Amino acid sequence: MTTRAAIYTRVSLDRDGTSESPERQQADCEAVAARLEWEVVDRYVDRESAYSESARRPEYERMLRDLRSGRINGVIIWKLDRLSRKGTRAIWKFLNESDDLRLVSATEATIDTDTSTGRIVLSVLAEQAHQESENTSLRVLRAHDSSAAKGRMHTGGNRPYGYTRAGEIVPEEAEVIRECAKRVMAGESLRSIATDLNKREIRTSAAGETRKLRGKDKTYVVKGEWRSVTLSQVLRSPTIAGKRRHNGDVHQGDWEPILGEDEHAELLRVLASRRSDETAQDRSHLLSGAGVIRCDLCGQAMRRMSFRMKNGRIFHRYQCLRQPGQNQCGRVAITQASTDAFVVGELLDFLDYAELRPLEGDESEAELEARLVEARAAVTELIQERFVKRSISREDYEQTLGPLQTTVTGLESRLGTLRRARDERAVKIPLGDREALGAWWEAATDAEKIATVRWAIRGVRVRRVGRSGGNKFDPSRLAITWNWETFRLTEQGRRLERFWAVGAGNG
Repeated sequence: MTTRAAIYTRVSLDRDGTSESPERQQADCEAVAARLEWEVVDRYVDRESAYSESARRPEYERMLRDLRSGRINGVIIWKLDRLSRKGTRAIWKFLNESDDLRLVSATEATIDTDTSTGRIVLSVLAEQAHQESENTSLRVLRAHDSSAAKGRMHTGGNRPYGYTRAGEIVPEEAEVIRECAKRVMAGESLRSIATDLNKREIRTSAAGETRKLRGKDKTYVVKGEWRSVTLSQVLRSPTIAGKRRHNGDVHQGDWEPILGEDEHAELLRVLASRRSDETAQDRSHLLSGAGVIRCDLCGQAMRRMSFRMKNGRIFHRYQCLRQPGQNQCGRVAITQASTDAFVVGELLDFLDYAELRPLEGDESEAELEARLVEARAAVTELIQERFVKRSISREDYEQTLGPLQTTVTGLESRLGTLRRARDERAVKIPLGDREALGAWWEAATDAEKIATVRWAIRGVRVRRVGRSGGNKFDPSRLAITWNWETFRLTEQGRRLERFWAVGAGNG
């Protein structure tokens, strides 16, 4: 049978010029195809890592599709680590894409899946490639440790605002930092400062960079708009004070600071006190503290805000707060007091007619863990039988693998449920007793109330006002989604129509 071959080459980001070019790799692979008398039907070239979980390799994925369709049944690689650096299991998974797939290497002559020796060598080299990747990561970490200890500026990631990558001050950016620091210490909020910077078309250091969309081949240009969190990161960074933080330690840097040490310390104190107040305030409020209340228009979290009315009274509400550089729509708000009261009433009624879902079986955590280890070992053994020993057919492999994988997934799920339930059952809430629930709620601390909301409610969506005029609270604007993974309704609860309406209608 004619072998319809694919040539796959990969080049990581070449920063030092030492990587083999795809042209060189392809030439070596073409020579192998000529020697084996294989028909090369396509060539696939990627320029991404074979180890990183976030890396996208579109040509590799295209090759997999062609393998599954039968367009190709042979693959020539320049070196095994060009294909994968994730170890033996990743290679076995690749080989199972086609029953008659033959894999050969241009530079590693012993790799040939057509022979038992070649398959054994393949397994060994796959693990070596995996180990080398881990060793490379370790060397990089040690290099960072050494660089930090010597006081050198960290050069990875985005360019630090205010400095070039070489550690020289950018005068106009340094002035922006000094201006923002003075405004913060004068009491101005990060949000208003970020909004002002955007209006003045002052951009972050990432502006103009071309980046890839995560999980896609498309790119975009960074606008570089300021957000409150971005400005906070710049002002809190020890870099602007001539220091470097690494693994929890702070080292004196070898570059010129933009802010003096005392000035930066005072700035950090102001920011810390403000952040502590904001965090404490947000966590002390029921729905925003639990993180369950969201705007129905944009899906973003809502925050509790306070406003002084014309009569001098303070009015509190949950609001979708539009932030500079973020995606909140800012178009939905609802009174806090009435919303909290309604949700609490629904919550206590729900808990009156709800019960914890029982766990399947009566296994202990240790028993489940032991069974999971056995099931995973069985999967590994099956893979070895199929790809190393070649003792079973593809059909038998797939028929056996499916149930084993189902067993592993089921055990993982049950173990996770058991661990969650172990923690959740420690919460002493009198389920099924409305009067006791009410008394418990009145005596509970704010932290206990927030934990209960987070435990029982997956989300509270706030719809936009459907009519104009008036501030009357409308409970129909609220859509509550209960946590059905933890709870189920009792027989009596299932007979109550409104619980099914709330539960089924909203999730």
